[in-house]
Amino acid sequence: MQNRFVRNVSLVNPSDHKYRSWCRERRERTSDDRPRDPFAQDYCAELMRWEAVIQRVLCIGLPGAIEERILVYQSQHRPGRQTPVYLEIDHVLGSPTAPELFVEIKIRELSEKGKSGWPQLERSLGIARTRWPGVKGICVNVAIGDVLNIEPSCAFPTVTPLELPVTIQETCQNDGTTIWMRGLDVAAFALSETLLTVEQIRQLPALRQAMLNPAGTLKNADTQSEESRPGLFDQFRRSG
Repeated sequence: MQNRFVRNVSLVNPSDHKYRSWCRERRERTSDDRPRDPFAQDYCAELMRWEAVIQRVLCIGLPGAIEERILVYQSQHRPGRQTPVYLEIDHVLGSPTAPELFVEIKIRELSEKGKSGWPQLERSLGIARTRWPGVKGICVNVAIGDVLNIEPSCAFPTVTPLELPVTIQETCQNDGTTIWMRGLDVAAFALSETLLTVEQIRQLPALRQAMLNPAGTLKNADTQSEESRPGLFDQFRRSG
């Protein structure tokens, strides 16, 4: 998208009624009759909990977070026709009229693939800078391969939750910065702050496996159900 088509850039709260209405209309417009995968939905819902943990880390260690983190602008592709577009930013520092930093949070199964998360963030920054040229961006990646037991160590240098705010303050002036964190470090912090439970952390690999192999998961569930079900005569047998 070229910046000359962008108009009326601003930040709004996620509870903004126009934004919520836009989300509903978008879901209705893009929905179809294909069945949704409940296993994938469960797994993605848990990953969103992990994103919320990082948001909590940032709120604790970095002053200046604002609730207005939905970037809205008017997209004008044809003369006289403007369409509102909304982009969600995971964390914003500054003020609604003068944001200073956009933070993108990504939960990564494998760090060795080296995905930075920057393409999505660059789009938001490109639009925001038409109004606020000085706004910066940072991407925070959490490598959860150690939690999933598929990658013992992160392929990049990492920081702990306690080190994250300081690292952001030191590097926020450098565009293109990507910060990595270990999943186990984030899990330990989440437990200490009661943001996640031990059971939620332990079940993450099983949720991922269920998403990857839903047929096998259903088959195992049926087998366990059959094994635990009483026999035809056992259910009528008197106890004692």
